[in-house]
Amino acid sequence: MDKLVKSMAETEEGIHSGKKRKYSKNKKKNWKRSDVTDVEEFLDAERQDERLGAGKLQTVPSDNLFIVENVLPEETQTPKNDASTRSKKVEIAVAKAYGHLRNVSEVIDPLKKRNRVRTPLERKGKLYALQERLRLAAGRLKLKERDALHQTQQYLKKRKVKLMEKKQKFEARNVWDTSDMPEEVKNMDKDLFKYTFIDKLKKVQPKRPYTITMKQTVLPSVELPLPGTSYNPSFEEHQELLQKALEVEIKKEKKLQKIERQTTLMFPTADKAPTEESKLLELSEGLFEEESEKPVQKVEAGETEEIYKAPIRDEDRKTRKRRRKEHQEKMKLLEAKQKKEERLKEAGVFRINAINRELKLRDQITKERIERRLKREAEKLKQPRVLSRFNYEEPDIELKLSEEVTGSLRELKPEGHLLADRFKSLQRRSIIEPRIKLRLRKKKMKRFEKRGHRKFGDEMVKKMETAL
Repeated sequence: MDKLVKSMAETEEGIHSGKKRKYSKNKKKNWKRSDVTDVEEFLDAERQDERLGAGKLQTVPSDNLFIVENVLPEETQTPKNDASTRSKKVEIAVAKAYGHLRNVSEVIDPLKKRNRVRTPLERKGKLYALQERLRLAAGRLKLKERDALHQTQQYLKKRKVKLMEKKQKFEARNVWDTSDMPEEVKNMDKDLFKYTFIDKLKKVQPKRPYTITMKQTVLPSVELPLPGTSYNPSFEEHQELLQKALEVEIKKEKKLQKIERQTTLMFPTADKAPTEESKLLELSEGLFEEESEKPVQKVEAGETEEIYKAPIRDEDRKTRKRRRKEHQEKMKLLEAKQKKEERLKEAGVFRINAINRELKLRDQITKERIERRLKREAEKLKQPRVLSRFNYEEPDIELKLSEEVTGSLRELKPEGHLLADRFKSLQRRSIIEPRIKLRLRKKKMKRFEKRGHRKFGDEMVKKMETAL
């Protein structure tokens, strides 16, 4: 309180004395007492001059204050190009539109080396930029630049054609004018015209599947015949051909034997077939008791069979102490199991080499699996695809036995048929689906006597009987 009274007295003394009291400005409590309005006004004026770019008029040179007019009189002026004036007007309009984004202040940037986004040429260096400018000035373009220029020219040509078509489309013309229409269309019925022309415009071409260009098979269209099929083959080649034919026949025989084994041979023969007595014996097995078994005591009606339960001994009863020990042992086992799991997790850090080996092994297994899949796909291209419910059957090998080989074309008898061979080739290459010749069964006609005919026959029989 005393301090406040003392400060008020000091202020009154300063006012009445008329002298400007000085205060130390290094303390915050004296900041409000100091009058700095003149300094602030001076600094505001300086900032305003800097913003407007004027500065002090004494320091500004005359070239910045005055402009020398270099415009020729109207009589000597050349006519201006309309395109150039139009482009200038556009530039002025753009400048006005984006004027609020431009920096109006002319205050010098305190950071002279301010970072900015450099152009690709500036990033690569001044020497590279100079070389690029010289190359472009000489007209030496890169392949990428030439392609871009060509694409731009093509786009401009197409755009010009489209604009011309659009202009012709919207030209004023009579929609109902039928002078250019052909006579067939003029005399056509309205409904027929609708279904022939208007509906066709609505149809959209179906999208081509991407597999249309993929190769479905690697088999050749015309396979070379085996050397053993020649009219005059060598002994070894002919024997190889016979061996292949023998293997095919053995496979067919095995298939037939398998069918026979799984159908006919599964059932017993007539001498081993079950009789009525053996069937009855098999069905009645277990129904009648054997004599060796003891007779079971029958429980009379009204009596209930008592179930005997053995009494629990005192030694077998679990006390609280015993139950507590069992629980403690169980908890110890559980803790030991958890500690073991944590120990294994910690030891996993030192298994880096083993983990790397496992990863390498897994990668190797994956690579082998990919290779096997690629091999399977390559093998599939060599086999006919499944296109119908019938499987493709390989044709029989065309061969001649050793006695039939004559060694002369004149005495040779042809084997197979050319059309059948081409038909099988189309099926093998999955161009057409495998098919077999269908055998149409003739339906049996149902015969019956009509009622009118039956009545007529009965009347005739009666007349003949009366006549007799």
